[in-house]
Amino acid sequence: PQEFAVHDVFALDVFVSSGEGKPKESDLRCTVYKRALDRSYNLKIKQSRQFFNDVLDRYPSFCFSLNSFEDPIAARIGIKECLEHELLVPFPVLVEKPGTLVAQFKFTVMITKGKTTALTGIPLDESQFK
Repeated sequence: PQEFAVHDVFALDVFVSSGEGKPKESDLRCTVYKRALDRSYNLKIKQSRQFFNDVLDRYPSFCFSLNSFEDPIAARIGIKECLEHELLVPFPVLVEKPGTLVAQFKFTVMITKGKTTALTGIPLDESQFK
C-alpha cells in the first residue's frame, strides 16, 4: 500500500475515452514533445544542436509543437537525433476504435492539510464524464 503525506506532490496523467478505455498509440506522426530534464548528451549533428539549443531557449521545461519552429525540415532532422538519445519525451497520438474520442489531461497535485490541491492543469467539468 502507498502511503501519502502532507506536501507530497504527484503528476497525474489521465486518459478519457468514449470507447472501452483502452487507448493505444496510433501510426500518426507525433508533433508534441517536452524536454527530458534528467537527460543530457552532446549531439553530433549541427542541425540537431541548433534545434536543441532553440528548444532550451524557448521551452526549457514546457511542452512544444514542431509547428512552432520556423524551419520544419531542420526541426525534423534535429528531433530525430534528440529522440535517439532520449533528450525529448514524445506525446504520441492515442486512438481507439474508429468513431471514439480520446482525450488526455495532465496536471500536478499536492497533498495539503485536509485536502488535495491542483497546482497545474485546466479545470475539468466532471459532469461531462461517466
